[in-house]
Amino acid sequence: MTEISHSKGSRKDCVAALLARHWKSVRAYTSLCAAGAASESRLQTCAAQSFLAEVIHYAHPPVVRPHLLRAVRVAAEAGVDGDDVVLDAALHDAIRSRRSGIQPDRRLAERAFRALPAVTQTLLWHLHVEREDIATVAVLIGLPEVTAAAEAARSRGLLLQRCLEIHAEEAPYPECSRYSRLLLASLNRPVSGDVNTHISRCWHCRTAVQQFDHSDTMLPSLLAQAVLGWGAQDYLRVRWSVRPAPAAAARGRHRPPEAATRGRHRR
Repeated sequence: MTEISHSKGSRKDCVAALLARHWKSVRAYTSLCAAGAASESRLQTCAAQSFLAEVIHYAHPPVVRPHLLRAVRVAAEAGVDGDDVVLDAALHDAIRSRRSGIQPDRRLAERAFRALPAVTQTLLWHLHVEREDIATVAVLIGLPEVTAAAEAARSRGLLLQRCLEIHAEEAPYPECSRYSRLLLASLNRPVSGDVNTHISRCWHCRTAVQQFDHSDTMLPSLLAQAVLGWGAQDYLRVRWSVRPAPAAAARGRHRPPEAATRGRHRR
């Protein structure tokens, strides 16, 4: 079950309710992307229109929050040369230099996340990026809390498995696939010299190791960078500043990202 499929009422009412539910996050991201209230409003409208088109025209509607946020960045990229939207200077520069989208060293995580079932995507995003508690997320996906908790316990494993599969599928050299599990092991213990030598020489495997790290400290940033591209760290900072940390985060499971300096390129 997805957040859209269990919504009640007419299609129009469902869409309106979903947009209202996610609008604070959309506003948070547009405030980073645009310079001024009018431009923020324009990006928000574009994101809403993109979401509405997906709901109407496609059999498998998108996962709401990630889609809306991604649509904001896409709208900013499309409007960089127009007169309707004035963008944040750093985003404008990033678009011009083609650095606003998902960076090459996060493409594996992007593909893996988007290949997951909608429920898994929703759980990963809302638990680790938005830092919501399981009771709140269970309501989003229309599952009993105990069922949602069981799905959440599987979600990281599913993401990692998909990352490993994509890494093997795209391997430029035979040893990339052969070393796949050893690359994962290198996050926790020393590995052989041959593996270390391969990592040092192979960009594909070196960046994969970074994207295999789904620890509590790294996963929020990885997901945000894989969905948002530009402004991911600032989005985390803004969202986490207004949301009380859940019990797990309060014990140190999630470490707030370092604040990026406004006016510089932001991941």
